Amino acid sequence: MSGKPDGREVLQYLNAKSEKRFQEVPGNLRLIEGLFGQGFTAEQMCRVVDRMVAKWSGTERAEYLRPKTLFDEVNFAQYVAELGLPAVGPGGQVLPDPARKEKASDQQERMRLLSLERSQKQLLRPQVVGGSDG
Repeated sequence: MSGKPDGREVLQYLNAKSEKRFQEVPGNLRLIEGLFGQGFTAEQMCRVVDRMVAKWSGTERAEYLRPKTLFDEVNFAQYVAELGLPAVGPGGQVLPDPARKEKASDQQERMRLLSLERSQKQLLRPQVVGGSDG
């Protein structure tokens, strides 16, 4: 790909990988150019195309290998996160990784459950009550 971001090149890449013929119409190019405007790169777009083609080709989801689905800003950010690539927001700032946030919440939940389990074990333990000798 050339130094300057070009939506046509990304669309051609999608066509080659998906074996489809999406036209270089304003609607398709606008989606891609919008992602460039948010700081995403052509490399990220091509990696998303590679992943989704590998994942969806030959399945009923293959019909969604199209610019409207792949380059929608919300969908695209999710696809980038699935790849483990940093997601970017307006102006190119790196956004928090939703997978990391999920992992942290999973860890918190696990700690809460362990604490609850310990409490329940203490409650179920037989209580030794001091008795009298006679």
